[in-house]
Order: sequence, then C-alpha cells, then structure tokens
Amino acid sequence: MVKISVIIPIYNSGQYLSRCLNSVLNQTFQSMEIILVDDGSKDDSLDICKRYALEDERIIVLHQENGGSTKARKFGLEVSQGEYIAFVDSDDWIEACLLENLYKLTEKGQADIVASGCSIEQDGEVIKAGNRFEEGFYDKKNLEEQVYPRMLYFEGTGLFQFGILQYMWGKLFKRDVIEPCLNDLDERIFDGEDVACVFDACLRASSIVIDNHPYYHYMRRDDSICSGKRDERYFVNAVHLHHYMEQVFLDSSYPEIMLLQLKYFMNSFINNGTLDIFGYGYEKSNVAGWWSLPSIPADKKYKIAIFSAGNVGQSYYKQLKQLDNVEVVLWVDNYKYGNKIEGMMITHPDSLKEIFWDYVLVAVKKRKIADEIRGCLLECGVTERKILYQEPERKSELYKFYIKE
Repeated sequence: MVKISVIIPIYNSGQYLSRCLNSVLNQTFQSMEIILVDDGSKDDSLDICKRYALEDERIIVLHQENGGSTKARKFGLEVSQGEYIAFVDSDDWIEACLLENLYKLTEKGQADIVASGCSIEQDGEVIKAGNRFEEGFYDKKNLEEQVYPRMLYFEGTGLFQFGILQYMWGKLFKRDVIEPCLNDLDERIFDGEDVACVFDACLRASSIVIDNHPYYHYMRRDDSICSGKRDERYFVNAVHLHHYMEQVFLDSSYPEIMLLQLKYFMNSFINNGTLDIFGYGYEKSNVAGWWSLPSIPADKKYKIAIFSAGNVGQSYYKQLKQLDNVEVVLWVDNYKYGNKIEGMMITHPDSLKEIFWDYVLVAVKKRKIADEIRGCLLECGVTERKILYQEPERKSELYKFYIKE
C-alpha cells in the first residue's frame, strides 16, 4: 500500500513547475504517489505534467476545468491511495527529507497530523516561520489544554498571529482526518480555504506533532493568485468563510474557545481587505514607545542584547535605536531566529555566548515568562546584574487609523 499521496493542484505555473516536481521526485521517502491536478491551465503546465508522468510511474496526471484549488485538491484526494496525505503548491518546493522526517514522526507517536515550519521567500529575502507552540507530541489532553485555546489566534503577541501555521502545505495528514474536512469544504471560499480546512482537521485529530524545521519553501510571487489584487469579491468570500468556520466550530466539542478566536481572525481578515481595496483601515503604529522601556544606565555607551522578538521586543528595539548611549548588538528569540525584523537578523539564544554585550534586556510582557528566561540565563552563567527586566506598561496605542495616499 502507498504510504503517502502527494497532491499538487496546478494552474498556470509552468515557469516554476519543474523545480517543484523535481523536489518531490527527489524525496528520500519512496513509498509515495504524486497526483498532479491541472486546474484548467492555459500555459504549458499540463504538457509538463504529462512529460514527467512518462518518466516516472509514481506520477498520476488529472485534468479538470478551472474550478479552484479546493476542487483540485478534492479531485486528487478522491483518486489517491495513500495512508497519509501531503499537499504541495505547484510554484513552491520542498527539501528532500520532508516526507521521510514527517512520516517518521507519525510512526513514533501515531500522530494524525505533523505540522512543520516553512521558509517564505520573495525577491531574494527569506523569512523562516514556525508554529507558535514548542516542538513535540501533543495528545488529545495536551491539545485541549495547550493548543486549541490558542491555535487560530495566538493571544498575547499584540498582533493577530496564528498559533498553528494556517497552510495546507507543510503538513502530513492522516487520510481519515483530512478527508472529511476537505470533502465538506465550501468551494465558494477562494481566500482563507486553507484556514477553514486546517483548523477543522486539528480539532478532529487525536494527536499532533509539531516540528518547526522549515522543510517547505513557499515562493511568494506578486503574480500569484494569493498575492493578487483583492476586489469586492473578497467580502462575499469573507461571508462564506465566516459562516463555514462558524458551523465547523459549533459542531465541534470546543465551540466556546474556537468561536472567540474566530472573531479575532475575521476582524483581521476583513481589515486586510478594507485596507487593500478601499485604502484605509487599521495599521500597526510606527510610533515608538508602545511598551515602557526599562531604565538603562546613562554613564557610558552600552552594548545591549534583546531577548525575545515579539511585540514588546520590537517596541524596545525601536526605542533603543533612538538612544545615543545604546547599541543593540544582538537580538535573540527561541522561535523567530532566522527572521529579519526591522532590518536586524534574529538569532538563536546560543549566540549570546558568542558576542560581547553589557546587558541582556528581557522583552516579554508576562513576569512568569521573564522569570523562566532569567533562570535559563543564570544557568548559562549570566550574572543577575546583567539582566534587565521590568514588567512593561503600554505607553501608546498599538494601532492607528491608516489611510493610503
């Protein structure tokens, strides 16, 4: 029996398709089938698919009239034979070990879903993104206590963020978990369809493994469907998306915690459309001073390392850049390392051992988390006097009303 079915919906991606298919064919995991679903492409995508199918018997080529990615995925799932299902977008590519590593994690914990991280790439810039939860195996009890309350809206960061990455790709799903979610998905939803399907699947799962390594390389393009200019259809889509997700959560065992998160998600979703289509909405303020900055000695110029790159850390960084007696030489975070924020690269906390600094500024809102960070620093030999922390207070509004010029 085929272990994994890789389903790739394809629409006018001939320019990128060979790179995508080569990355899937070069997987170290061999017990797979590759289902290519051409969604009515008008370029040479279908011809490329047929040529690859002649060269590798694991490839199955399907064709349908243009109906969108959800319909294409459903078609591929209907034909597929795999015990597990993986999705790849036709203009992206994956590392050779993705399927093998994710499949090993399912065997180890008998997990229904394995969720990995990704690299988001555009114009030569690479941003690594991961799930907001620590890596490891989560059984149903841990999902209910730790993950479900924050997986759609990860509260506490100041901005809307997903707790689990919302993409269908970059994950491995057990067939009997993803199949009902995808088959029931409203095909009228063309923006946010991944969100509707992924979080439905997470609620159905008896266990999930988090692996934040960026195996998946998402190529963000200005000419892609997802990056295209939004128009008034976006709001009709939003109505369908809200109604569908609301019903999914009402039918689940967790309506209260999920419906609350849905409100935050839809607020962010609508605001994005308002700003893009009409040119006004709420945008993160550029005014430094959102969170009160701890006092720093002013007798000489000090080298500062910031610990944590969340909302508080970003506020601190902007304020520190305006001080004459401070130089930020290092910015570390356990989860965001590898990303570039405000033009500065975020590194792993281990780099604190490699670069000289005078003080490490702990930039988190909750004292409990700050105490955990302080404990780790002390264990690593950092002296108490070199750790700066005070519980931050909000000094100005996080958002301001914004009008495009």
